[in-house]
Amino acid sequence: MATDQLVIEQIAYRVTWLIRHEVMWPEKPLEFVQLEDDPEGYHFGLYKNHELIGVISLFLRGKEAQFRKLA
Repeated sequence: MATDQLVIEQIAYRVTWLIRHEVMWPEKPLEFVQLEDDPEGYHFGLYKNHELIGVISLFLRGKEAQFRKLA
């Protein structure tokens, strides 16, 4: 029996944009899903059998952390 391989890894912020756009706001232009502070964040992708199927972005501000743009 074959099992799906799931992997989470850190990704470049630009990689998050297509999934964000497709899942969250497909009717808006791609620029709508781009955050000004994306370059300062930590971005993670969920891969299933080597295909990117989900993203989440983590932003740290001092002692606070915030997950944003889960798609």
